[in-house]
Amino acid sequence: LISMATATTPRRAEKRPLEAAKAPPPKRRSSEISAVPSPLSASSSSAPASPSSFGASSGAASASSAASSPPSRLFKLLPDGRTVHREPPLPTGGIAAVAEALARIGLQAYAAAFDAEGYDDIEYLRGLDAAERAEVATETGMKPGHAGRFVKFGFEPP
Repeated sequence: LISMATATTPRRAEKRPLEAAKAPPPKRRSSEISAVPSPLSASSSSAPASPSSFGASSGAASASSAASSPPSRLFKLLPDGRTVHREPPLPTGGIAAVAEALARIGLQAYAAAFDAEGYDDIEYLRGLDAAERAEVATETGMKPGHAGRFVKFGFEPP
């Protein structure tokens, strides 16, 4: 048996230094990257932030890079860093319109059941006759009193 202490390992050849042409560019810190003006920030009216204004935290660097991007028509950036809609989207369809119609007739408790069963098209639901509305009421698990009101009046308040 050969012991590990007596076994010799071949020596590695020493590494050669890279030539200047083959050397990769030096790595930049995130604060240096943000301080470099981009083509987008040059066209905006805000002046680029100075490197001394960057904090050590990554939140300050991300907030400064978000400020240099062009403004959005749909979203706005809050001071705490969250992005929100400039205006809430209008309930023009989908389950939001169905939930609104159910709320008008006092049956908003069934909005989740309508969504779960796939009834998210308000125009389709408005076009149903009484027998089809009865089937929808059964599929969504409406109580008998609620189902009778839904079948009789549809989405129109009594």
